[in-house]
Amino acid sequence: MGGLAFVSVLLMLAPHFVFNSNGEQRQQSVFLLQKVVTVTMILNGLGGLGLYQLYRFGFEYDKLMHFVGPMLFTVSASYLLHSWYATDIKKSLGAAVIIVMLFGIGWEFFELFADLWFGTETLGQYGQGIPEDTVVDIIMNSFGTLSGALWIMSKKEFWHDSENSHKI
Repeated sequence: MGGLAFVSVLLMLAPHFVFNSNGEQRQQSVFLLQKVVTVTMILNGLGGLGLYQLYRFGFEYDKLMHFVGPMLFTVSASYLLHSWYATDIKKSLGAAVIIVMLFGIGWEFFELFADLWFGTETLGQYGQGIPEDTVVDIIMNSFGTLSGALWIMSKKEFWHDSENSHKI
């Protein structure tokens, strides 16, 4: 647990060190990414502390996380790419969608390899129902990514005046 806590803190601070800038819009985009990483880590931690057991009552917390995480990361990655690289929001959004989807699929492979190499039971539900759970996880990742993309697309200031837009 101590090692995981240390890695979690590093992940929360990483955007600040990777994307270090003096520009206000860039700083805001990095701070947004830090907030998203922090919120996602807290929500996943709450799942690990017992909220995952809500499946007993018909609510699959895991599926919620596979929706919320990609949605938040799509929004923050779009804004970060847009402000950091001064790209058109359409290109930033497209790149963010691809990146988030690849990370979602990569996570499923990570779970598979963790199970094989370390004997964990992260893929599926307690090592059961692996194909079905993995497919539903990827579908939820896709819905979350799509929801984040739709939210960005609804922000008209990005599409009409993306140079002067500073806040999401």
